[in-house]
Amino acid sequence: MKRFVIGYGTGRCGTKSLAQFLNKQEGFDVTHEGVALGWYPLFTDSEKQLEAFASRNSAVIGDIAFYWIHYLDRILRKYKNAKAINIVRDDDEVIESFWSYKSEIRDKINLGGFYGYPFDSEECSKDAIAKTVKRYRFLETEAKKFYPCSIITLKTEDLNDRNKLHKLLNLIYGVEKDWDITPVKVNTVEQVLASKNAHKTERLFNTRRS
Repeated sequence: MKRFVIGYGTGRCGTKSLAQFLNKQEGFDVTHEGVALGWYPLFTDSEKQLEAFASRNSAVIGDIAFYWIHYLDRILRKYKNAKAINIVRDDDEVIESFWSYKSEIRDKINLGGFYGYPFDSEECSKDAIAKTVKRYRFLETEAKKFYPCSIITLKTEDLNDRNKLHKLLNLIYGVEKDWDITPVKVNTVEQVLASKNAHKTERLFNTRRS
């Protein structure tokens, strides 16, 4: 029997890492932002896209992306064995990551979105990003109320935990299996900052030497 798994989160929370981890499993066909769904269902040809998604031929098919928060009902009602993974990262880390991720993100915010992600304000500030994250948290809480048995909450750091990853795969697959699990290496804010500081120190050292 074909099984479905969809994942969602604020963005900058490990959705890509989660998709890569799941896609490495035998019989899994899981993409990252691989279904052409827009943030606003009313302006998306969602039925056509969802049909194409469901027609993929693997034991477990899935997609991980921020926009799935608006399409949970379509999948979880239609496919009773479907599971949804809500991947959650600390709010402050999400905000910092959005703020520092590539210099052009600030231009994207001013244009009203980042690769289709609608920030609540065109203002270029961390407060504007924080408002969007807060709204997404509200949607996550409401979704969990409607589908408490179908939604699995996964913290970003859990991608480094073999036991939690093993349990996650069993829940998706529906039966116990001896999975060969390699934890996903997820950078924390501290690691990113340490790396940046190390590069700065190295550049300063090389400048002084020259």
